[in-house]
Amino acid sequence: MGHLLSGGPAAGPRGRLPLDDPQATADGVAEAYDYLASLVHDGLCTRPEGGNGQNLIGVFSTGRVGVTPAGGFWAGGLHLAGMRADGFDVQYFPRRHTQRHQFGAAGYALLRTSRKQDAAWEFIKYSARRETLTKLFTTNQTTPARRSMLTAARYRQTGPAHWRVFYDTLDRFPDTGPIPAPPQVAEVTQVLLKHTGTALSSPGAVGPALRRMQGDLEKAMERDV
Repeated sequence: MGHLLSGGPAAGPRGRLPLDDPQATADGVAEAYDYLASLVHDGLCTRPEGGNGQNLIGVFSTGRVGVTPAGGFWAGGLHLAGMRADGFDVQYFPRRHTQRHQFGAAGYALLRTSRKQDAAWEFIKYSARRETLTKLFTTNQTTPARRSMLTAARYRQTGPAHWRVFYDTLDRFPDTGPIPAPPQVAEVTQVLLKHTGTALSSPGAVGPALRRMQGDLEKAMERDV
């Protein structure tokens, strides 16, 4: 995952993942929210928008959001939304005190209970062929799993200019990896959206909003899913 510009974790105590212990009131979180709040207050950016990547492409392409963390699928999405190839670019995620890049992938699963495992396996092999992937990704709606398919010609029409960032992230930053979502992801997402909106609504609202967020996150993570 890179950082678009307009114009597997270690276990904690008792084998718990860090995600099990909400840290909304941690110093680093408060620092990030204070900084974002100052940008909103100074008119340098809008309040964060909720929704998935497809929803946010429209917000980004119309200039309401100028910087966003995103993966390679945005290249095709922004092009289809009307942005010129030189209207945006990508860079490594910026570093302040720390820096971490996220990597994710998708694919087909073959179930042990399937009655057509041989046919399913043949389809999976077919879908991994270069010619198949070439037909599937004609609009650059994702970063191809085949590294050889990432070429200057592929990104010449859609952008971004620094398209190599997507795979170079894996080479230059060894800690790049998946950042798993907790089982309570739906409830956690609602809590984050609710209290983030409150935190950025007025000067001085960050501290109280993060304390309420912390309480709601603790309750959400205590529930069995």
